[in-house]
Amino acid sequence: MEEDSVKQYRKDSEYFKLSETRRILNVGRTTILDLVRQGLLEPLRGPTFRRYSNWRFSRQQVSGILLNLHAKVRAGIPSQNQETISFHQAARLSCCKVSYARLSVAKLVKAVIDNEIRLCDIGNEVGLKKFRLSTEEVVAFFDRMLRSQKENDAFYIDEAVRLLRVEPQTVYNLVKRGIINAVKTANGSSELMISRTGIQAFKATYIRSSKVSWRFKISPAEFANTLMSHGIQPITGPTIDGSRQYVFDRSDLRRLNLRELFKAPD
Repeated sequence: MEEDSVKQYRKDSEYFKLSETRRILNVGRTTILDLVRQGLLEPLRGPTFRRYSNWRFSRQQVSGILLNLHAKVRAGIPSQNQETISFHQAARLSCCKVSYARLSVAKLVKAVIDNEIRLCDIGNEVGLKKFRLSTEEVVAFFDRMLRSQKENDAFYIDEAVRLLRVEPQTVYNLVKRGIINAVKTANGSSELMISRTGIQAFKATYIRSSKVSWRFKISPAEFANTLMSHGIQPITGPTIDGSRQYVFDRSDLRRLNLRELFKAPD
């Protein structure tokens, strides 16, 4: 019994729960899951990974994010005339700069790790909030993104999410499975972009369950479950790839008489 307890202690000490990861990095749940999507944090398990109900993250990897950022801080103290901002302030600033799409804290962290933005100082706060970026360099980064977006006639994932009206995880899952084609930017960045024609083609071919279910006064989940019971499978959703939203092929829906199936009132 004692040996089993020691093994369990060692196992528990190797990972952080979601709440502990949030505390260490000093960010919310959304940012933690976005760090996963950006490839900066690989879960040991979770709802979209190995189908566990609770998230678990490697202690070493969580600490590694902070250590990696510490290593990116430029030597020396920024000059008095140099304005600095935090990751969270930079994310809010992006709302006004990059085609009305807010860049997330996780995406900005990735930009620093990819050497697209440099850190210039460390403040008194903890976690990700202690790192300071040069406002001038952040604005320059936004300008590069905007130029790339115009030159490629394409949208970054953040903007694609807004245009498609789906969750970020849904877009990443669809890109990963090849249903949506995404390409890296021409400037050598690791950022992915989706073409305008790709966005239009997806909207013409697929539809969110929530966009149809409201007509029949039922929930998106009930709508999706009924369709699946009739052999119509979504291309993405909680039971398919862990995405939060069900999306169906429009041509599949045309095979059914939805008004009759759901007995919608006139």
